[in-house]
Amino acid sequence: MNNPLRRMHLRFIELRAFQKLLNRHNITLQGKILLDAACGSGYSLRLLQKTFKPKNLIGFDFMPAQARLARRFKGQASYFLGDATQLPLVDELFDGLFAFGMLHHVENWQGAVQEFYRVLSPGGYLLVEEPSRSVVNFFGTYFGFEFPVQGQFEWHEFENVLEKSGFKKIACKNLYCSCLRFYLFQKPLAK
Repeated sequence: MNNPLRRMHLRFIELRAFQKLLNRHNITLQGKILLDAACGSGYSLRLLQKTFKPKNLIGFDFMPAQARLARRFKGQASYFLGDATQLPLVDELFDGLFAFGMLHHVENWQGAVQEFYRVLSPGGYLLVEEPSRSVVNFFGTYFGFEFPVQGQFEWHEFENVLEKSGFKKIACKNLYCSCLRFYLFQKPLAK
């Protein structure tokens, strides 16, 4: 997660894919309140700060070692140690939430999705990048990475959970022959 290849991919592939999805749908997150889920060492916080110049930027991670690294980020973002399934945040606070390849690390990823829905304001956007189950299995088998079995999903399962949580799918983009997907979801406006 803290290696140069991962950072390059985050900067030049993932963030740009999200920007294209937003631009294609005439959505701006400039000057908005943003949450970076599982922001790790803070590198994604730097990228989001530079790209969107948010009014407020908050990041969190589950791993204490990552929290120590993120403290070195000198931007205007705040950061906390937390569990994606139990966020210590008020309801309907964020205009945008970024989840860069983190849900497959969460055993109860469905609970994390529900929390994301809760903390997004009506009309807010969820931007998710995730690998397919086969990619997660490949990295587990051949590189020795450990991922919770419950955190793996097929695309139809993933989309089903998001839609049942209340999200509306705006766009989806495949990368590397659908090994990796970028999603743009929206929390509907209150009725």
